[in-house]
Amino acid sequence: MIVSKLIPKQGTCTITAESPDDLWTLRRLLAPGDTVVTKSSRVSKREGDYTRPNKGERISVTIALKVEGVSLDSSVGRLRIRGKIIEASDDSVTKAGSHSLLISPGQELTIKKEEWGPSETRILNSSTASERRFLLVAIDRREAGVGLLAGSHLAIISTLESGASGKGGAGTKEVDMQPYFRKVLELLKATWREGDVVVVAGAGNTKLTMENLIRKDPDLRKNEVLVDFFWSPVNTVDDLLADPQFHEGGGTVTVPDEEGGTTMLATPADFHGTPAGPRFRAPVLGEHTWAVLAAAGYGQDEIESLLAAGAVLSPPAPVG
Repeated sequence: MIVSKLIPKQGTCTITAESPDDLWTLRRLLAPGDTVVTKSSRVSKREGDYTRPNKGERISVTIALKVEGVSLDSSVGRLRIRGKIIEASDDSVTKAGSHSLLISPGQELTIKKEEWGPSETRILNSSTASERRFLLVAIDRREAGVGLLAGSHLAIISTLESGASGKGGAGTKEVDMQPYFRKVLELLKATWREGDVVVVAGAGNTKLTMENLIRKDPDLRKNEVLVDFFWSPVNTVDDLLADPQFHEGGGTVTVPDEEGGTTMLATPADFHGTPAGPRFRAPVLGEHTWAVLAAAGYGQDEIESLLAAGAVLSPPAPVG
């Protein structure tokens, strides 16, 4: 939230809401009896030779509204202020009956109170405290999306298409990608402000190219740029083995052995027609020395000689 003017003695404060979270703050600040001054549009009926009867013209006007009620429509990100118009910059605007103002992020308004109490001042101060913003870029060679995360609100700023198709392999139509990257950069520069964290997500060289352009830009390079980051907590081996969902999802298998079975990690991928399954534990060192050498034609005395010389290893007695 931007507070451009605060005059406690006059009871006035000029504010610009920057996000839906700021609209919630305004909802807490406003009370019945306050006066709100802002720009709006109203239908004005004018009489003249070239005006249609019973038809009005929508005009831009500055109005002062005596607040009777306030409600927040979070689904569309607007604050509705109900009340009576006590003053308007255009005399043709009717003041009879109740009127509503719809306040959206980016709109400036002035609040007039009889007195700014300690609670309102605390709300105002906390809302203007420095809040870290994250400028998000998700990009591949076909499409890019830019968003802004401020507080608990994520706003999708825009998406852009490059005109390329596929993954860039053989047979893919060649497209000059530089105009695409420049448009994404221009979109970022139109949104950024000093102190923002720029987060770049994407695949391979496309992400790295975008990162390099950001780091070379004289404005954006002043900010922290995150590229290699994690979307979720990184578990240790112990965390993973203690996770019931990991086991339910088939992350482990029981491999038969002499003692009944040992729990081990499953294969990372299964293939149709050749499903993986546990057969037996891995052999211990030298377990099959006798069998392999015997199959190669060595006799018992020869194998014992090799063992005695340390040329091969085996358990104390032949296995099987």
